[in-house]
Amino acid sequence: MKPLYKTLISLAVVSAMTGCASTKKVEDNSPQHPTVVLKAKYHLNGLYLPELNGQQVVYTRATQRRLDHDNKFRNLLMRWANSNSGAIANIDDKVSFMLDHDKKQYRECPLAGCSTFSFNFGGTDSDDEAYESYESIGCEVSIVSNDLSVVKTGQKRVISNMPAEEYKVQWR
Repeated sequence: MKPLYKTLISLAVVSAMTGCASTKKVEDNSPQHPTVVLKAKYHLNGLYLPELNGQQVVYTRATQRRLDHDNKFRNLLMRWANSNSGAIANIDDKVSFMLDHDKKQYRECPLAGCSTFSFNFGGTDSDDEAYESYESIGCEVSIVSNDLSVVKTGQKRVISNMPAEEYKVQWR
């Protein structure tokens, strides 16, 4: 009777060890630093405004954000105001960077912002001016396109023991 008892215990231990050894670990191939990217293109024109084309790209992580702006005026007299600039904010280091892509320069500032010099020639503050709506000045604003698409990327990962799939959302 004892040999049968020892055999059953040995068999149970071996089967438990085999069962634990055969579990397959799930490999996480997701990016180490996932980044949300938002791209926007815009076009401004009007009766009294010079035509302006631009685009903005925003990269966002948990503690960092980067904004890139590229503005181009089509009016010959306003081309001096063309700009290709950006800003980076790093919350962990409490620092921000103002970027000038054209001159390949940057300026480091505290996260609260850089101190800037402004001219005030004794005129009224802009806060005191009354707000004028688009309707009151006769300006019509319309949406050219508003398309939303959701596409499965095929990337999968396990978050808190729950399987998750990644989707890419585009709003144009």
